[in-house]
Amino acid sequence: PICEGEPTPALTATGAGTIRWYSDAGLTNQIGVGSPFVPSAAYVDNTTAGTYSVWATSTSAGCESTGTQVDVLVEPALVVDA
Repeated sequence: PICEGEPTPALTATGAGTIRWYSDAGLTNQIGVGSPFVPSAAYVDNTTAGTYSVWATSTSAGCESTGTQVDVLVEPALVVDA
């Protein structure tokens, strides 16, 4: 997990061939290629607490694997009262 305001972490995946990243479980919106991959704020908003999901596949010899869900948990920033 990261806290609100911290940089979005680089996500890593392994597999034979090319790693592709998608914003949806149906694998219709590809948002990146390669590993490691840092999703943009459109897909992982590091300024708002919540769980953000992307999906990774591996493509080799023209065949693409099923998607694997990768979650990024953004925790609320701590507030200190003075």
